[in-house]
This record gives sequence, structure tokens and C-alpha cells, in this order.
Amino acid sequence: MLYEDVLKKGFCTAVSTDGMDEETWLEKRREGIGGSDSGAILGMNRYATPLSVYVSKKGLLDSGLNKNNLSIKWGKMAESAIMDGLAKDLDLHIETAPVMFKSKGNPFMLADLDGVIFVPESREIDGKTVKGSGGLEIKTATSRNTEFGSDEIPDSYYCQVQHYMAVTGLDWFVLAVLIDKADGRLYVVPRSDDFINNILVPAEKAFWNDYILTDTMPAPTGNEYEAKMIDGIYKECAAEVELPEDVSFLCDEYNLASQEEKEAGEKKETIKEKIKIAILKASPTADVEKQKIIAKAGGAKISWNKQIRKIADTDRLKKAGLFDEYCKESSSLVMRITAEKRAYSAADIL
Repeated sequence: MLYEDVLKKGFCTAVSTDGMDEETWLEKRREGIGGSDSGAILGMNRYATPLSVYVSKKGLLDSGLNKNNLSIKWGKMAESAIMDGLAKDLDLHIETAPVMFKSKGNPFMLADLDGVIFVPESREIDGKTVKGSGGLEIKTATSRNTEFGSDEIPDSYYCQVQHYMAVTGLDWFVLAVLIDKADGRLYVVPRSDDFINNILVPAEKAFWNDYILTDTMPAPTGNEYEAKMIDGIYKECAAEVELPEDVSFLCDEYNLASQEEKEAGEKKETIKEKIKIAILKASPTADVEKQKIIAKAGGAKISWNKQIRKIADTDRLKKAGLFDEYCKESSSLVMRITAEKRAYSAADIL
């Protein structure tokens, strides 16, 4: 099998995942850093952060959170069809790799490949010449959310395939992407030893040694997905908690940021009003109620128009006895921080 050729390179060992159930596979993934973790560790993934990787590795959240995610399920089911179609279209030998590779030099680095490709003679794919064994990574996406360009891939996926090459010793990877179930794209990513040796491996090694092995949680980054994840980490907590004194400084920082946010919002509104006045002075007959107004100032383009938003009249619905029947209930976790009423400045918390 082709994955055995990867092992012959001498960079890694492998554990069979053939027939392994999902829960066991997830437990194995927690034993090291995988390709999908690398972009988050390097700060190049907008959906994940070092903190979210830490939470996953430590099992602080339910491992089954994504089991009911239909996009993930359909994406997994599409991989086999994409691989078969790719092998036929390119006339190449492609096989799945039913193993989890582990780096010999850095045993905390793991790799689960979607496939291994073998090219017997030099040939060109995506404008790049390839030969011998290479890896395959398959992605599905939508045009609304995709970060794939015509000739470039998202940074997080670049990190992912370089991670795989670091573990396996492969020299190139094909990234096959299906967008909106109709737009198929191929990207060939050559191995970059400079990136692997000077950026990727040092960052992953520091993360593993400094956070995972010492049970030290990385600092939050403010990422919106991270914030939702934090809400789900601890399910049991006392109704009243006494925190260390230094947390009061965080509360001061929060209130200072809130005050600066309020002042910034007021400043933005003042600037907008000044721009509106400038437009009206330049065009006294402008009627934003009837038409969209476009203004230009140097390299800036300004649009000003009336927008209509329709909302339900809750009072009338309540009077008609229909509100409870059609209302939709949602819940969220809300944190409020109060402190002594005073004006904050940066000097207060430095």
C-alpha cells in the first residue's frame, strides 16, 4: 500500500486506524498535535486559537460536539467520491491512508492524511512539477465562506499540509477543494523546509511543552468562536466565587476598555454627522429619503441611503394572543462587571 512507502522514508511511525471508532480516534488525536491544530497554534486560523486547541487536547469539552454538524458529516462522505473522481481525471494512483502517522523526531506531531498519491513519472499539476509520493488533503467549502483564491490557499491550510510534510517527509501535497458542490480546484503545495524548521516545528514544540505538558491554559485571544467555547468549558460552578486579588485588575481593564469603546462610538457618530453635513453642503438638493447618494472624497467612497427594516409588532401580537405561539426562545450566557464608579485611564492599570 502507498502509505507503506511513506513509512520507508524513515521520518515517522504509524498506528492503524482501520476499523477504529470515532471516540478512540479522537482520544488518539489528543495525544499530540495534528495538522488541523497547526494553523490555530500559529494564529493563522480564524475559527480556532491556541486556547481552543488546548481545550480539545485536555478533553475539557464534550468530544461529541461536532457529531451532529451536518456540514462536517457531508464533507466526510464527499471525500471518497472526490478522491475517486480525482484519480480518474488525473489518471493517478491514489489510496487512502488508514493510519495515524507519528513523527520520530518530534513524537507529539501527528498526521492523518486523506490520501497518498503516487506519480511514477514527472508531470505537471497546477503548474508545478511533481514525481513520486505525495499527500492528498480534501476540503469542501461554500463560496460565501471560502478563503480560497484562484491561485492561493488560506494560511491555516498551508500550515496544515506543511505539518503533514514535516511528519511524513513528503515533498509535495495536493489540496483538492470542492466549492458549492460544483467548483473543483486543485492546489499543489511544495514542501518548505524553511517554514517547517524555523516557524512551524518551533511553535508547535513550544505549545506542547509550555502548555500541554504543564497543564497551563493559553491566554484568550478575543476570537468570537473561542468566547463561545469558553462558555461551555465549566458546567459546574459554585453560585458565589471568591477570586484572587489580581482579577480586580482585569475588571479595571475591562471597564477601561468599555469606557474607551463608548468614547470611540461617540467619536464615530460625530464624524458621520460631519460627513453628512459636508454632503449636504456640496449638494443642497440631495434627498436621501428618495435616492441613494454616492459621494467621493480622495480615495474614499461614501454611500448614504435609506434602508427599510421590517420587525414584528410584538404589542399587537400579544393583544391578538399570538405572541407565545410564534415566538422563538433563545438563551445566552451574560457576564456583567461592575466596579467603583470612576473615570479610568491607562495609568490606572499600568
